Amino acid sequence: MQPHDFECFGPLGFSAFYLGAGMLPDWCKQALESSMVESPVEFLNYAKYFLLTVILESFLYLPGLRLLGSSLKRAIGILILANLCTHPAVFFIFPMAGHFFNASYIHTIAIAEIFAVVVEAAAICLAIKSLKLSFAFLVSSLANLFSWCVGLSLLAVIFGL
Repeated sequence: MQPHDFECFGPLGFSAFYLGAGMLPDWCKQALESSMVESPVEFLNYAKYFLLTVILESFLYLPGLRLLGSSLKRAIGILILANLCTHPAVFFIFPMAGHFFNASYIHTIAIAEIFAVVVEAAAICLAIKSLKLSFAFLVSSLANLFSWCVGLSLLAVIFGL
């Protein structure tokens, strides 16, 4: 991926791909249809991605959980626990599985993101018994979409990815 090409791999590129691949430049269509590339990541690099995800998702999780009466400490704990349940799988396991099964990048990431939303919503519901599943899905969906959009942009700007 080139520094100015991050839009292809975010929600807008995915939407354009599914709504009509003719809307995308050829390089973007080819990248999204290609299989995942397996690349080892050092722990400190992974920690940066995890921390960025938690920080970005906190903008939606913390107000949402606080509205439900959770203390700030409990809300932070739920946020971190939910991400510990999903982020390593999305970051390591899904790309390796996509590579193993020769799945396209776009399908692998789509499945991984759906997994993250479902598991994080379930984790929130387990932590807050009185919570409606629909609200947990809403918060999880918005938080994951926000961290995906903003995270890709920040990575492109800060790290030149």
